[in-house]
Amino acid sequence: MKISLPASVYLFDYYRVFLQLCVVLAIAFIIYSTLFGLTW
Repeated sequence: MKISLPASVYLFDYYRVFLQLCVVLAIAFIIYSTLFGLTW
């Protein structure tokens, strides 16, 4: 039996993935800027 999920579930899942991606990019940018600042 296949259960069809509402579109809001998919949108929430994509929104959560988008938030995680933004957090990862922010942390990577902070680490990169810190290392770049230390080398100069």
